[in-house]
Order: sequence, then structure tokens, then C-alpha cells
Amino acid sequence: MTTEAMTEDREEAEETRVGMTPENCEVWQCKSCDDFEVGFLVTEPGRLDRLIAFAMSDSAESSTEKYARQTAYEIAENPHCLEVAVFFRGPAIDLRPFGKPDSNAPMPRWIYSLQCRPDGDKGSYQFTPTPYCRILHQQLVVMRDRTFGK
Repeated sequence: MTTEAMTEDREEAEETRVGMTPENCEVWQCKSCDDFEVGFLVTEPGRLDRLIAFAMSDSAESSTEKYARQTAYEIAENPHCLEVAVFFRGPAIDLRPFGKPDSNAPMPRWIYSLQCRPDGDKGSYQFTPTPYCRILHQQLVVMRDRTFGK
């Protein structure tokens, strides 16, 4: 690889990190619709439906909640090192490939049933993620057409 190619690769990597600083990402504590604490959702700033990752936890009483929270904050600090945070801390799901116009797979359906609140807030769970997914949207249109006719 030439020096020119290495410089171009480094510049591209720098461009992808723009706007992804620690103070920009948000961490949300999540529960399922049956009130089971399930983990932490990392989102882009001010764009709560732009999901980055989900760090899983067994329950709020378990020590896995601590590791899931640490994983979520490590991902929030540097979303481009998601694999490293998962390797050292615990399981997480990279949600960046889903919900984009060129996605090849649908957003996992369970995402839409989460109830979230800012991590550290003891108030009510006030946010339900509703990320756009072109594949699920197409499936809904097909179901509607089958039910009500074109």
C-alpha cells in the first residue's frame, strides 16, 4: 500500500468520526413492554431514532447491568470501536446497518417494543424508538394492499 493510499484511508476514517464525539451520543436505559429491564440503547444526538447500538443485560439486579452500562458508554464515546467494547465488556448489537435506505436486512422488530428513558433518570420511561426501516415499511404496504386491495 502506498503512502498516498494510507493517507486517503486515514482521511476517510477521520471524516466518518465527525459528529460522533462522546458529548454527542446519548445513552438510554431500556425495558421491554413487560417491565423487564433489558439494557441500554445508544443513539445519535438529538436524533433518537438514529440507533447506534444496544447493549444487553440480563436484569437490573444482575451484575450484567453494570457491564451493559459500561459497554453502552464505551460505544457512546467511540461508536467506531463497537467491536472492541463488546469484546471487553459484554454483548451488544450494532444497529447502524439497519434502517438505512440501502439496508439489506430489516431493523430487529423488538426495537419497536422498547420503552426508554435517559440513563440515570429515575422518572418514567418516556421514549419508544421508531426508526425508519424501508424493508418493514414495504412489508406493511404489502399487508395493507392484501387486506384492503390496491
